[in-house]
Amino acid sequence: MTGPNFEPPGRRDETADQKDWKPVWAGPDRAGNVVRSPVAENLAPQAARPEPTLRECPTCAGPLAGAMVCPHCGQVMGMAVGVHVSSRARRLGGFLLGAALFVVTLGVGYVVWSLIVWRDGTTPAKKLLHMTVVSTETGQPATWECLVIREGVAKFLLCGMVIGSLLPGIGFALCALPIFGGARQTVWDKMTTTLVVDDPAGRPIA
Repeated sequence: MTGPNFEPPGRRDETADQKDWKPVWAGPDRAGNVVRSPVAENLAPQAARPEPTLRECPTCAGPLAGAMVCPHCGQVMGMAVGVHVSSRARRLGGFLLGAALFVVTLGVGYVVWSLIVWRDGTTPAKKLLHMTVVSTETGQPATWECLVIREGVAKFLLCGMVIGSLLPGIGFALCALPIFGGARQTVWDKMTTTLVVDDPAGRPIA
């Protein structure tokens, strides 16, 4: 037999350089020419396995992989069943209602009202909309001191006055924008480690 890919068998010069050796069959690779071994099978890259699917939420059993709030039902993890994070529509309604109450009460009345209801972990607008501010560290309604920092320092002074003056018209809105995230925490929520939830209808928070 002759051909461009066939080399007659014969004794090779043992001193020949190994790089000059050519295999007897130098044609295109074929499935029948591939030698398969258990070692080669073990070393071959394995097919990518699908990631395990997260458990669905049967109100509420998951997914719980480090999430603060269940993305399915809004249940706040680590708190009593039925404690759900407030919806985005409710949070936006709270902003608008708070601004309206501030105008109607001429500001002074709203401040006095706030000082009274802060001890219950809420604000005048949130109280009317049945929402409570809770601490993510304790799982309990935020303390009066926490509300002073959240509402007075972080929300009014920092986001409203400082950032609002640096970015007129959009500064406060940018601070409130994170409510569209999973946990719906604003900048002042993150600063004070708080979360706004719907009132649990008389049930204990934690």
